[in-house]
Formats: sequence, structure tokens, C-alpha cells
Amino acid sequence: NAYIIFTSGSTGQPKGVVIGHDALCNHMQWIIKELAFGEGDRVLLKTALSFDVSVSELFSPILSGGTLVMASAEADRNLSALAQEAQQKEITVLQLVPSLVAPFLDSFNAEQPHLQKLLCAGEALPNSICRRIYQQLPEVELVNLYGPTEATIHSTFWRVPKSAENSTIFIGCPIENTGCLALDEAGMS
Repeated sequence: NAYIIFTSGSTGQPKGVVIGHDALCNHMQWIIKELAFGEGDRVLLKTALSFDVSVSELFSPILSGGTLVMASAEADRNLSALAQEAQQKEITVLQLVPSLVAPFLDSFNAEQPHLQKLLCAGEALPNSICRRIYQQLPEVELVNLYGPTEATIHSTFWRVPKSAENSTIFIGCPIENTGCLALDEAGMS
């Protein structure tokens, strides 16, 4: 097994979830290929190691030849400090939960954008946030990611087009080598 991570997941019952090497390898190969991680990328590790998103932040730059940049303790507690640090350290890839995007952008200087990819996961991504991102950072690639811990970090992804800022924000398609089923109230697909 690659790791065990604590979650309440979809059941609401606390448990430790075992993530296998095969699932983690599949996820990392997929994210590096799909999002074109490479040598020029600088990824900020700012997520607590007890949250599965940190695994992606940690390994994607290491496995793709990019640079892993550790966030300071201050950036972990203060979104203004996080925004300044992202600029000063020339971060190209950042992952945020949607509820933190607006306060982050309040302190982010769009005139010095190194940010190329903004990955949103962990919550529903509202249209208002997409609109704000594209108004302030028109060149950024916005990706909506979804997935419970039990499915190894992310299960689905959708590159949010600029034209979608006033329409439905989808959870997208399954990541490579996986599948998803949409179920009705009776649990039928």
C-alpha cells in the first residue's frame, strides 16, 4: 500500500482509507500527462499532509522534473501571505478549494502572473469564482477536479472554458484508466 489517509468520505463515518500503489501511480501518471506538468513548473505544496490533495502537490513536480516549493507557515495561515508567496516564488501551478479563491485573488497581483494552472477541488466550483478567475487571470488554465479520498485524490476533471463562466460547471470526465457512474435516487445507473 502507498498510504493510509483518514477521512469521513461519503459515509460520514470516520475511517482510514488504504490507497494502493497502482491507484496512486495511475493518478500521478494521468495528472502529469493530462495537465502537461514539466520542468518549467513550480508547484506550491501548501496543503496539510493529512489531506489527500497534498500527495498530488508533492509528487507531480518531483515526477515531472518540475520544482516543488514548500509554502511557509505564514502562507498556510494567511491567504494574503499565500498570494504574495505564490508571486514571489513564481508559482505556475496552484491548487485551491473554491471558497479560498476569491480571498486569494484579493491579494494576488495579476500584473505579475506566473500562474499558469489553477486547480480547484474539494468543493463545488461556483460560476462566480470562474468569472472572477477569468477576469483577473485571463491566461490561466482553470481545471475543476472532483473525487473522494477513497478513489485516490481525484476521480474526474474538467477544463473550465471561459465560455462556461455563466453556465453549468461540470465535474467532468473520469481520469484515465477509471470509470464513473451517475446514479439516481434509487442507486441505479
